[in-house]
Amino acid sequence: MKKIFLLSLSFLFVTSSVWAVNYCADSNMKAAYYLNETSGNALDCTSNANNCTNTSVTRNVTGKYGQAYDFTQINNASLSCGSAASVDDIVSISAGTWLQPDTDGSNDGVACNAASIITKDPSSSGWGFCMQTTAQLRYCQKWTGGRVCWTTTDTPLTFDGTTWQHVAVTYAGTGTGTDPLIYKDGASRTVGNQTPFGTRESDAALTLSIGSEGGNLGEADTRMDEPFLYSGILTSTQINDIKDNGLTPAAAARRAGLAS
Repeated sequence: MKKIFLLSLSFLFVTSSVWAVNYCADSNMKAAYYLNETSGNALDCTSNANNCTNTSVTRNVTGKYGQAYDFTQINNASLSCGSAASVDDIVSISAGTWLQPDTDGSNDGVACNAASIITKDPSSSGWGFCMQTTAQLRYCQKWTGGRVCWTTTDTPLTFDGTTWQHVAVTYAGTGTGTDPLIYKDGASRTVGNQTPFGTRESDAALTLSIGSEGGNLGEADTRMDEPFLYSGILTSTQINDIKDNGLTPAAAARRAGLAS
């Protein structure tokens, strides 16, 4: 009996220890989504209320944490999350999500090549985090001297429709001499070096989109869970914390099987 009690205490300690960080309550988290809704908009868990209009995305599918959304390229499935001041012209960007890709999505010949994950229209004057037809990950940013895209030198993505994969990017866009860091399952991947020139263009007029660049451009073909956009550079430890424990204590509880 004593052993069972001690084991129970140990379990509570381990599970409660991963509930310490509530990223949705972090003032630098500008938009983040559980994607657990069964109808209506995708709700932003932060105080910014950057809720997303759903266009043809299937809700209430099995996710990494609870439920998720299923984006299908053939029906313009996407989330349109507005262009509030909180998501405009973020200089240092961190963004990521869980993906379960079926295919590489639609190749429309636009800036990110295949399927967009989280973007503010890199084919115009914004930025984008995308999947490639070659199973690579890419981040693009528009500068006055032209659009620059950094792509992983390996092919980390698996398009099998069954494997959940965590992807993230951080980009300190304060100058022209910095490359983004791109993560797959918590590990930083090598990207090809690029050197932009000029100044970063404003994305204030552009819409934050999840699953496409807008309309039927760069459509994703994947389940997605807990996408986020953060102002500032998340460390490798923080990226792995989000990967391992979710955005909030509620996500950690769902993973532990203690909450629905």
